[in-house]
Amino acid sequence: GIFGVAAHRTVQEFSKFYAFGSGGDIALGAMYAIYADPKRSAEDIARFAIESAAEFDDSTGAPVMSYAVKLRRGL
Repeated sequence: GIFGVAAHRTVQEFSKFYAFGSGGDIALGAMYAIYADPKRSAEDIARFAIESAAEFDDSTGAPVMSYAVKLRRGL
């Protein structure tokens, strides 16, 4: 799952994806636009979101560096 933990110790669960920061609204819109494309990986979607935010938000910087983590099944 995707969880956000705030400074005052509240936890919120997000169903599909989430973005925060000054470019968060732009990133959310970008992810919403391409999320249903079965050819896109989670990394592709995240990269597209950050690149979109960097294009339209002066406080979001590029380049994007991402790392993919393989999860073990059955845990």
